[in-house]
Amino acid sequence: MFKKVNWQLILVVLIVPLVVMSPILFNGTALLGVDGYFHYNRIFEAAMQLRDRNLSFLNLYTF
Repeated sequence: MFKKVNWQLILVVLIVPLVVMSPILFNGTALLGVDGYFHYNRIFEAAMQLRDRNLSFLNLYTF
């Protein structure tokens, strides 16, 4: 009737995100990889376009 719970899978799903987010949790800063600045600019561009209600595929704010 009930399926057996896979505790190993649940443990991995809970621990892996904590390990990935540990620099943010312990230091308060995120690690930026090779393309970190690119992704930061994407988020900033989307936020500015939403703020100004100017939706475009062009990078008008971060170019």
